[in-house]
Amino acid sequence: MRTICDGIYQVGGAELSADPDAAVYLLDGDGEAALVDAGTGAGAAAICRNILDGGLRLEQVRWLVLTHCHVDHAAGVPALRQHLDLQVVAHAACAEILAPGGDPRTAADRYGMVMPPVPVDQAFGGAGRSRTAGRPQPHLLHWPRAS
Repeated sequence: MRTICDGIYQVGGAELSADPDAAVYLLDGDGEAALVDAGTGAGAAAICRNILDGGLRLEQVRWLVLTHCHVDHAAGVPALRQHLDLQVVAHAACAEILAPGGDPRTAADRYGMVMPPVPVDQAFGGAGRSRTAGRPQPHLLHWPRAS
């Protein structure tokens, strides 16, 4: 686990979990924590070990916020849910792409992967929303861009 700043840690990514994983961050909210992104699933066990090695309990990680629907950020949700009791939050446009699995907009073909179905528990719309998860209290923004 790499400290980014007080309460924000990197727990996944190529050097911390599995090579194809995008960066996975942990927001420590003083008793409740949230992950930002999930990687590909290949590094789910390593992400959980990194959380434990950092002194948190897996039960504290209650939220997973997806930044977007690409496979290296979102395909790890099913694997992480085997270890963590998570509520997954994403923008409604992302949730629609992820729900059935296999959508080409996930860029899974670039990684030689198949995108699994990823159910989203809470989808937000518009420009964003605030979500309280202890401290810090992040504001979720939807910032679409061409990839």
